[in-house]
Amino acid sequence: MKGKIIPLKPQADGKKQGGGSGSKARGLLAAQMHEVERLLWRASARAPGVLRERLIAITEKGERLCPALFLIIASAHQSESRQRYHLAASLEALHLALRTHRGMATTDELSPKEAILCGDFYFGLALTLAGNQPLFIQGMSEIITRFVASTIEIPGQAAASEDLCKDYLQKICDGMASIYALSCTLGAWLAGLKPWQNEALSYYGLYLGIGLQVKQERESFTSLLREKELLFKASLPILYTLGESPLRPKLASLLNKRLSEKERDLFLREVERINPCPYLERIINNCFFKAGQFIELLWESVDPETLQSLKNLLS
Repeated sequence: MKGKIIPLKPQADGKKQGGGSGSKARGLLAAQMHEVERLLWRASARAPGVLRERLIAITEKGERLCPALFLIIASAHQSESRQRYHLAASLEALHLALRTHRGMATTDELSPKEAILCGDFYFGLALTLAGNQPLFIQGMSEIITRFVASTIEIPGQAAASEDLCKDYLQKICDGMASIYALSCTLGAWLAGLKPWQNEALSYYGLYLGIGLQVKQERESFTSLLREKELLFKASLPILYTLGESPLRPKLASLLNKRLSEKERDLFLREVERINPCPYLERIINNCFFKAGQFIELLWESVDPETLQSLKNLLS
């Protein structure tokens, strides 16, 4: 699976950290995240009045995993600085921007114009918060480029059955999952870890991100099946159903359109017959297993409590 984020040299000499840094990560994470949220809330509250309410609502829905990953890994470094909070907040702002732009075609809460403006606001905030760190700017630029490419390059419906899901997983890898890899690799850089440790943590973040994205698609798909009016768009469960169905051309023609009751029943029958959920569960478990393998590589060289905090996210 491709997806390695920019290779980074350690900020300081990467030596094995003494005991206690894992406890520090666990004990201070709540306080550090509070500071991250304060920076985000303050920026949203200072936005132009016409967007302020929208931005506050977007901030409130943020998942905060990117700054948490960054802060947990960065805690392996013994020194503290307020800059760490700004860098963590910049990653959350970038994630909010990408999510807002990605969802602009489906959200009922924002008009397309509002989604574009709010997303641009968070892009600007991310760059402002990380403005004095060229490596952050370089990494964010790469993430934005990958995200745009993965959004435009929709898997071809004429592709071979086994390639439909493979291509879509690569799209997830290059899209939303890559920001988790960036959060990990930048945290490792700030902690002064060695390049090989940095790379292992980057791949941990990448596979964690893929697994979480597939898990989210599974939940959204299950919810979608309960809707009376269905709008099927390309997603992993849909593409798996297409690939396994003899009615593939017919089903493919129904994507991205409102379905009649007859069309809806046809799609539901094929979904029920093929049942993509076991396949999705295998993908999720495999991704989390691979993420765990990269953690296992680091047990002898990185504080075990820090690694345990990362491993707990795979539960």
